[in-house]
Formats: sequence, C-alpha cells, structure tokens
Amino acid sequence: MIFDNEAYYGKKVKNQADLISQGNFWYDRDNSTVKMYSASNPALFYSNIEIALTQHIINQGLKSYIIYENIDLRYGGAHAIGGGNTHHICIRDMNISYIGGGYLPGFGDGFVRYGNGVEFWNAAHDNVVERCTFGQIYDAALTVQGIDSNGYETYNIFFRNNIVSNSEYSYELWGRGGKTFIHDV
Repeated sequence: MIFDNEAYYGKKVKNQADLISQGNFWYDRDNSTVKMYSASNPALFYSNIEIALTQHIINQGLKSYIIYENIDLRYGGAHAIGGGNTHHICIRDMNISYIGGGYLPGFGDGFVRYGNGVEFWNAAHDNVVERCTFGQIYDAALTVQGIDSNGYETYNIFFRNNIVSNSEYSYELWGRGGKTFIHDV
C-alpha cells in the first residue's frame, strides 16, 4: 500500500493478528479482502491510498520485437516487466519503481515474496535494457533466470547505463535444468 503519494508505505503482515501499527495491512486470501490497521478512518487519515496488485504490470511472455520507451511503471506487486521466452525486446529510458512484495503463488510455505523490475525468464535472447532508473524494487532490479527440466538457452542480454537504488539486488542471474545454457549476458 502506498499512502499520500509515496510519503508513507504500508507494511504487509502475514497474519491478521499482526495488524498492530498504523499502515499495517493483511490480505485475506480466503475472502479476497484487504484489512489494515488505522487509528481512525483510513480515508480521513490519508489523503491518497493506492494498492499494488500481485501481477506483472507488463506480461511480455512469448513476445518479440517490442520497444518499451519513456514509460513510468509503478506500484506492481509482482514484476514491472516479466515473462518468458522473449527475444528482440528493447526497454529504454524508463522509470521503474515501487515494484514487488506480493506472495509467489504455489511456492514455499505460501509466504515467499517476490517482485523484479525487469525479468527475462527461461529462453530469452537479443534483449536490451538501457538508460532506465530502478528504485524501491522488492527483489532484483534486473534479472535473467528460469527453471526448465528440459533446459533452455539464454544469450545476448544487455543491461547498460541503468541506475539502481533501494533494491534487494541490482542484478540476479541463475538458471536450472539439465541442459540450460546461459551466455553473453
């Protein structure tokens, strides 16, 4: 949750019983509701309340020959730009901020959180991210990663002249699968 145009941020808690401080919030998965702690009516306490959804802002899976340019992407609970098996993607002169923190469905104990600025998943090649600014990213600003038991190849991925601040990782690179081959990143 983002309050008063980024002046304050909510704190996501795991259980309803943890709602003990101003701005704490909890998502009740069973009833699809958000509950939060507030000293008074939140609509009166804050002048502006925004809630990020746990979904990619741009899902580029299976896409190619795209240019994303001069866009400000904010407030996504998953990835700003994510998706697998991409090629010839150019992302340039973007501002990507306040990304991630949503729970990753079907992974771990149900409380694993994630969210990257730009993610190239599994097979990807000939993609460029340049002259972008990344800030307030829950996980990695820029990542190349994937899992496929059959393996995959990722190559010719370029990250250049980007500015990263307040992210868990600036860059992340990993791959799993018997025949996975990642090179020229």
